[in-house]
Amino acid sequence: MDQGPPNNYLDSYAALLSEESYSQGSVYKQPLLISHFSQWLERNGMEVSEMDEDALQRFLRSGSRRTRGRHGDVAALNRLLVLLRQLKAVPSKLHPAPVSSRERVTAEFSRYLLQERGLSQATLLTYVPLVDRFLNEQFKNGRVNLSRLRAADVTAFVQRQARQLNSVRAKSLVIALRSFFRHLQHRGEISTDLAACVPSVRYWSFSDVTLHY
Repeated sequence: MDQGPPNNYLDSYAALLSEESYSQGSVYKQPLLISHFSQWLERNGMEVSEMDEDALQRFLRSGSRRTRGRHGDVAALNRLLVLLRQLKAVPSKLHPAPVSSRERVTAEFSRYLLQERGLSQATLLTYVPLVDRFLNEQFKNGRVNLSRLRAADVTAFVQRQARQLNSVRAKSLVIALRSFFRHLQHRGEISTDLAACVPSVRYWSFSDVTLHY
């Protein structure tokens, strides 16, 4: 396969977004971000095969970006990296072991979805970043302690997020969190049935959100 710049894979990336029912805005904005990243790689004399997590972080910290600080950039670029590794355009990680407690939790959840649930990589690219967002909010700058999670933490998070996401993404959030908490309870990481505490999200219109328990 031609291992040209990330721009060469925009069609594959856009197809992935459409498959996961992302909004038209995301389908436009995320490839635009990838185009900027592709230009950054070229300016720094890097090939697409040299892409890794460190390169993504350096790009995000760089002052050359035209659109800085947009929500979801990290998830979008990580989604691109996973896609390129699947397409064999970027080598697999030699040492994929996560380094932080949050990464260890999400990595174990990913294995659960793949090996026990038999879900696709595309589904992982939707569910895992949503769970990571929850963990990041609950354990800012600290070690993940799953036993500290309470029902109120879950409902408050869903209420905040549901008003920022479109209908498909909000429903994905609910499914992802329920699956995550069932996984944790099965492993004995939590004793409370937090999956039952995740409220359903019913959309009566694009702007009005109703939560059901």
